[in-house]
Amino acid sequence: MKSFSHILLLSFYLLLTLTSCKKNNDDDKLVTYEFTEEDKKWLIYQPNQIVSFKKGNDRLQFSVEQIPESSFPGGPSCLTCTFTYEKKSIGTRLRALNDTALFIIAFTKTIPPTADPYNPPPASQGYLSTEINFFWKNPGSTFWYLNNPNFQGLNQSSFAFESTTINGQVYNKVLKYEQATFYGMGKIKYFYYDKTGGLLKFATHDGDEWIRE
Repeated sequence: MKSFSHILLLSFYLLLTLTSCKKNNDDDKLVTYEFTEEDKKWLIYQPNQIVSFKKGNDRLQFSVEQIPESSFPGGPSCLTCTFTYEKKSIGTRLRALNDTALFIIAFTKTIPPTADPYNPPPASQGYLSTEINFFWKNPGSTFWYLNNPNFQGLNQSSFAFESTTINGQVYNKVLKYEQATFYGMGKIKYFYYDKTGGLLKFATHDGDEWIRE
């Protein structure tokens, strides 16, 4: 009898959860965070562009693929599943021509991390963040490994951009990503991404450093 009571209570709880999940209706509009023209300047690559990196006498070339802009609902992390805002995502893929490496560079315009999801701030106060993932596989293999991702907000006032020089040119809006090993599979040690130069250089835990030509 006790077990039956528990099952009945659980069933009622699940039914309440499912019937309370809803999306905002037309009378309760979502706050939509759109990319500004300044935000889009971080996406410097053009579709089918070839980007080359060198390590000594070796060269590694990537072809650019565009990731179209898409929208996703967001809201409080609660049982009501109510969506209160809409975030946007856009990005770029850099796929190695020898099919052994792949960078996915994604940008998201969303609610600030310290904001209340029940009462999201106006669209003009959206937060721009980026995620860069690196995948690689051994020649002839079909299995891709994923390097653990690194996140960094771009419009935090406390964040200081780094400066670096590549091939005699100075870049001042550089995001440096440090990557730790992930269950022994982490391959990328660090990489640099700049607002005007894109991916500038990256290094592996094997000691190889690739610099953009």
